[in-house]
Amino acid sequence: PLRRIDRPTPLWVWGLGVGIVALILGIGWWLRRKNRIEHVIPPPPAHEVAFEALNHLRNTDFNDEDAMRSYYFRLSEVLRTYIEGRFSMNATDLTTEELVPQIQTRLPVETQLKDQLTQFLRSCDHVKYAHVRPTDGDIERVYETALSFVEATVPIADPSTEPAS
Repeated sequence: PLRRIDRPTPLWVWGLGVGIVALILGIGWWLRRKNRIEHVIPPPPAHEVAFEALNHLRNTDFNDEDAMRSYYFRLSEVLRTYIEGRFSMNATDLTTEELVPQIQTRLPVETQLKDQLTQFLRSCDHVKYAHVRPTDGDIERVYETALSFVEATVPIADPSTEPAS
């Protein structure tokens, strides 16, 4: 007896089905992405990062010469990063000699602070690159200079934008 042989489903039908499923999944993905609220956490203020880093540097063993040189490198880096974050100046990629003229012309602080910052950077370079051995007073003085610069240039909070207590 004759029997009926089923033909396979045409390839275009399978393609159409896959296309419809992909379209539905794509629309669903797009709608979820469109309605998603992204919560962006702002980075901490530059002065908070600087204060934390400076506080961390207080634990340095100054009897070890390599640790002391590393301390000066990190201290200089902390202040340069602070200047970059607070004043939007490229301070981390420049040498001291490239940075000093920019400090004198572009930094919106008092002349006395500019001079202290210039002296700080140069004294750090003496230890970092010329291998000058600083005294205990020098170590304390550069730390206090960095700390006082950050304290003197902390932005003043606007009372209208602070949350009510």
